[in-house]
Amino acid sequence: MTVGSYRLAVFGAVFAWFMLGLHVPALHQMTHHGRTPGTAVLAATALLTVAAFAAVWVLLRAHHK
Repeated sequence: MTVGSYRLAVFGAVFAWFMLGLHVPALHQMTHHGRTPGTAVLAATALLTVAAFAAVWVLLRAHHK
């Protein structure tokens, strides 16, 4: 993996985890207050979760090569 690709993967991981953290209040509302957020919020949270874990997986793979 080139340095530029690695930097892009790091930026993607940081961005995905940051955005996922911004959606945590919606998860709190759902689990503790019984409120269901909109479909768009649920879809964004699911997409960000997948992106965050995928970015970490890419970084770990690059680190072990």
